Amino acid sequence: MKKIKLITDSASDISLKLAEENGIHVIPLNVSFGEEVFKDAYDITTREFYEKLKNCDELPKTAQVSINDFVEAYNKYADYDIIYVGLSARASGTYQNSFIAKGMVQEENPDVDITVIDSNNFTYGYGMWVLLAAKMVADGATHDEVVNFLNEKLADSEIMLTVSSLDFLQRGGRISSAAKVVANVLDIHPILYTEGGMIMSFAKARGSKKLIDKMTDIVAERIGDCHIVSLMHTDYSEAVEKMKASLLTKIPDAEFLEAEAGSCIGTHAGPGAFGMIYDKKKDI
Repeated sequence: MKKIKLITDSASDISLKLAEENGIHVIPLNVSFGEEVFKDAYDITTREFYEKLKNCDELPKTAQVSINDFVEAYNKYADYDIIYVGLSARASGTYQNSFIAKGMVQEENPDVDITVIDSNNFTYGYGMWVLLAAKMVADGATHDEVVNFLNEKLADSEIMLTVSSLDFLQRGGRISSAAKVVANVLDIHPILYTEGGMIMSFAKARGSKKLIDKMTDIVAERIGDCHIVSLMHTDYSEAVEKMKASLLTKIPDAEFLEAEAGSCIGTHAGPGAFGMIYDKKKDI
């Protein structure tokens, strides 16, 4: 029986340190500031990314993982049973490229086993489940057990998040200038969530003081039986403890993972975004 090799992309926001500790291979997306192009996580750290983001005149751009990068990774682990979990196919061409690369590799070597999974999600919305799947692999789980676990969790994985400033959403064309002005004047904060592989509007909160409590109320109502919650932020670690404290008053047995989202989320949300990722109820 072949050993299992989990592969994901850098948009999962699994740090290279955690990836190495858990036997996960991370393929980088590319992020560019003007003419400067970096391999996400490898050539530029999350901290360096946010420093450049705060001082740039033009928003950076992220580019999907290339077919060649996938081919290289698949060939590197050709003796393994490969399971790749990638960024939402509706948000990036990365998933499509992974499929094309799979066909190219298997045409040359039909014995290479590659399973490609569309996460339909972002950041730790799939990264956390890849990490937990890696622990299953370490404990001797079979290919089918790992794939079934990932498909089940990814189907119900939800992110509930907000942004501290609407500037980056407006600069990126996600909202109009007028909508940004109105929201700023009225101190309205958007609460966003993931639905069908996209980030959508869920609700609004008036005033920053009530924002986290409103978000944790929503999460406590929507979370399923699994009470593992990932606390995510973009260069705003102070929000993690606030979310944790609020959640524990509503879900006392909650267990937490923490992640700083990188260039994929950070480019559009900007610094100061934060949110919670969890396994939602199946009937929602």
